[in-house]
Amino acid sequence: MVVGYLIDRYSIRTVFLCIALLQALFFFMMISLVGFSALVVAIGFMLVVFGQIPINDVLVGRIATNEWRSRAYALRSVVTFTVMATTLPLIGWIYGMNGFSVIFSLLSAAALLMFFIILVLPKSDNAIQRSRILNA
Repeated sequence: MVVGYLIDRYSIRTVFLCIALLQALFFFMMISLVGFSALVVAIGFMLVVFGQIPINDVLVGRIATNEWRSRAYALRSVVTFTVMATTLPLIGWIYGMNGFSVIFSLLSAAALLMFFIILVLPKSDNAIQRSRILNA
């Protein structure tokens, strides 16, 4: 609900950048934590990870044309389930070899990579609308 509120009032790019940066920060903080402090940080990073879901949906909804929107959401679901099916065994393997610190280091690096990729997105939603018109 908070992310939806922020998307309605601010640029989706700005909200997405903040979410990615918070993810990187929380994952990095989690590397050496145990006990109650780990629980508090875990709640924080779960909130920002789940806060990314409406951003992804809004991006698909704004970029895809009406004729292709349902196909884009279907493809997004297939990709999500495929990636999830491969990451669960990978997480188990990484944990078995190195423990949680490596997992959280990788997640933090992935969130930072996502942050830099988001910097390439158009600066305003108007740019997305213009590209949709030009591609129609």
